[in-house]
Amino acid sequence: MPTELGMRVTDTMKSRNIAVGPVVAHPRSQRWTFLAVPDTPLDDLLLYAEMFRASVTVAPEGAEVALPSPADTAGTYRVWNALPNTGYRPSAAVLLEIIRHCARLPRATDTRASD
Repeated sequence: MPTELGMRVTDTMKSRNIAVGPVVAHPRSQRWTFLAVPDTPLDDLLLYAEMFRASVTVAPEGAEVALPSPADTAGTYRVWNALPNTGYRPSAAVLLEIIRHCARLPRATDTRASD
């Protein structure tokens, strides 16, 4: 997600007493990656469309995520914004709701007609 949105999400999580978990910052592209527990159906195309409107990419479960490298001493490509000090990861469902709130997204609904 864009850095500005990531900062709002982080602030909102902290204000709600929700631990943020590990976050990777990408200085060159000005984006953040939150590592979360995949506890929500990520095969929902409406979810991807909804997040696209906020410039948020949702990686499918099992996707490879590039992490910061100790070799990148200048922090040019990726740096830890919040270190993975424990095995804790926030709930993806909770994280998505906070993203919706911070990006002021209406929740996507399935508008297909029922048979």
